[in-house]
Amino acid sequence: MNPARFTALRRAGRTLLCAAALALAASVAAVPETPIEHRRTPDQTFLTFPEWFLVHSPAEYAAWLGANSAPSRFPLYAHVGQFWQSYAAINSEIERYPFNGGYHLMVMVIGVSTSVEYALKGAYERTIGRLAEGLRGDGRVAEEDFAAAQIAVKEYQEGTYVKELQAVESQITIALENLRSAQSMLAHTERMSRKGFATTLQLEADQFAVQRAKIDLEAAKTAKTVLEKFTREKTLKGLESTRDAAEARRADIAIFREQFIS
Repeated sequence: MNPARFTALRRAGRTLLCAAALALAASVAAVPETPIEHRRTPDQTFLTFPEWFLVHSPAEYAAWLGANSAPSRFPLYAHVGQFWQSYAAINSEIERYPFNGGYHLMVMVIGVSTSVEYALKGAYERTIGRLAEGLRGDGRVAEEDFAAAQIAVKEYQEGTYVKELQAVESQITIALENLRSAQSMLAHTERMSRKGFATTLQLEADQFAVQRAKIDLEAAKTAKTVLEKFTREKTLKGLESTRDAAEARRADIAIFREQFIS
């Protein structure tokens, strides 16, 4: 290419790039900024969490009822606790920002009103509501819950736990065999090293393999100990607690029916 023509093309390219940059800068500058009165402060973004919690909580309650679940079993009091815990956590995060009195007042008003509503509703559902559920045939549900809870306890004791125990014992067997193989290989490498047929790198690699196999074996043994001493007991207590609660509910409904229906 002609040098003069090449220089002219370079100059034209630079001119086009400068023009494009200026046009882009002008378009960015032309974008209007959000007015100050419409800007949201960072603390207000945090404070929307408890606000939206109070929006989704009734929706969750409605979904619970829509699934034909017993109203008395919905954790109304837990929802109240979660709201105030989240509000406290948010407050700890926004301490560095100026106090937003108006927004805090709004959250407090709707939070207190919802708490009172849930407290009254919870008191009703745990007393009259439960009795009404018994009249609507909740006794059949209680029987089914108790039967399922009994099966769950037996399933864990005779099935799930046994399967988990077999799995960790299999891991111990495999880890033990791996350790024996690694030790055998190390012994062979040591003999070859003394005769000058194995390098120091090979010897160190086999020593590391033995250490790793020991760690794997200890991890497998620890998993078995945790399963036998802790996981089994914790799981059984949880399942038995569910079973006992279902049995108590079944008994309460039976007594109620005997006294007020029969």
